[in-house]
Amino acid sequence: MISLYVSNISEDVWPFIQGISDPKARQDEIDENATLSDRDLFTASFNSQFAIITPLPISQSFVNYYHQLFPNKLIAAFHPANHSGQTFLDIINDPQLISQIKNLSLQHDGIQLFSYSSSAQFYQLYRHLKKQGIKVHISQAPKPQSRWIVDFLGSKAGIRQSVDLVSSSTVKCPYGCIANNLSIALNLAKHVYTSNNGVVIKTNKGHSGAGVLLFPRNSDQQAFPASTIRKAFAADKYWRKNNVVVEDFIDIDMNIGGGSPSIEFLIDDDSKVNYLYLGGMRVTKEGVFRGMEIGHQVIPDNYSQQMIEVGHKIANLYASLGYIGYFDIDFIVDKNGTLFITESNVRKTGGTHAYILATQIFGPNFSDQTFVLSNNGQHLTHQHDFNHTHQLLKPLLFDPKTKTGLIIISQNLLSISQFAYVIFAPDKKQALSIEEQAIKLLS
Repeated sequence: MISLYVSNISEDVWPFIQGISDPKARQDEIDENATLSDRDLFTASFNSQFAIITPLPISQSFVNYYHQLFPNKLIAAFHPANHSGQTFLDIINDPQLISQIKNLSLQHDGIQLFSYSSSAQFYQLYRHLKKQGIKVHISQAPKPQSRWIVDFLGSKAGIRQSVDLVSSSTVKCPYGCIANNLSIALNLAKHVYTSNNGVVIKTNKGHSGAGVLLFPRNSDQQAFPASTIRKAFAADKYWRKNNVVVEDFIDIDMNIGGGSPSIEFLIDDDSKVNYLYLGGMRVTKEGVFRGMEIGHQVIPDNYSQQMIEVGHKIANLYASLGYIGYFDIDFIVDKNGTLFITESNVRKTGGTHAYILATQIFGPNFSDQTFVLSNNGQHLTHQHDFNHTHQLLKPLLFDPKTKTGLIIISQNLLSISQFAYVIFAPDKKQALSIEEQAIKLLS
């Protein structure tokens, strides 16, 4: 049976994307997610052999580059004729691609269907293939009757309620409430802002920093910013479509996992909980996720122990509710050293590909041998050609003998002046040095 991996990044937050009012901003979000999809070549590398479907084509030069690292894994790369952002629906509407999937199934006695996220559209394709008589099984995804759990656990309100259910947990979410309309949200925000350190306002399901408003309270800004919040609420429909979470603003300690530690788990198809790794998220001051730092130097032991303990409790709750697949739990640490839970991404994450790459190269105990540094979208001053970039960075690229260096994880992003990579090095200092040299060369 062959593994078929489908990259469907936009589908994970499709209702949120549809709630972006500006048509250009909405299309830009869809296109950027699709452009990043060739990264999932590395996410799918946990399979011994696989085929992949991405919303945009993967060039032969990038396939050749991938084959230099993993010679015998990728057997075919497909893309649907049309790209709407809903990759699974685009597959359903492409008879030629359905025929290619059918041939894969016949050649390999069935297919095992994997994806970035267990979206509603994922199950639509699963049912469609079954109706076509194609032998297909789903893996690393909840059973169809448990699909609801993805929407619940992957929301800002869902993680708050999950943490409350794990009543013995010593780690809580920041002080806050869930509002079911914008009038209540505004009044709650005023209460939290004036009573605490400021306020954070989150739509129930956002993406990469979008759908989050941050208002710290300090000596220069004592008045509650009601008009600014009203304007933000009016600007995008997603605020009116979902619950809104209102929380205390936490002044974070940047010395603990970069201020945003995270832990990732996999609940396998037998509902067994597997702890994978913990690390520090690389987040901009605007709250946009960029990548991960993974290694022994990132999270102090006392915080690691707390994260693993509460992580297992939440993971066991997720498993009992019927969730199967990857997920993470994101934290912050305040200046007093208190650990808080902020959200959970119930899908493969922005660090899963880096973790899988590390395990494929170094084995399950990779953190004893290497430091991992990733970036999913370093902004560049101009567009870059992949072959030229590859040649330019050759002295810094990953060397299988020394097991040190940089791996380019997306060719398509270079076309929109972004650079995505994973770096392996003996320690953080050397990893950062490689990163600095690479960005300098591309500038």
